[in-house]
Amino acid sequence: MLADVASCVREQLLNGNKVQLEGLGNVIFTPDSELENLINDAVFNPMPSRVAQAAVLKAEKNGDVSVDLEAIKKKGNGKSP
Repeated sequence: MLADVASCVREQLLNGNKVQLEGLGNVIFTPDSELENLINDAVFNPMPSRVAQAAVLKAEKNGDVSVDLEAIKKKGNGKSP
């Protein structure tokens, strides 16, 4: 059963999901090499920030063909562009 749980947890983590295991009590977790090396199987893709995504969507709606992300970042930090 624990092997199935580990497999499911691994799959969820590789899909970018958070995994919470509640109700297990006090468990001392020591991963075996398969889970320990999970990072080797992971592929990390850079993702735009929510601010950048929103700016691009707004630009598309307005028919704009470019977005000044540096100005958006400065505006988000309370600085004027």
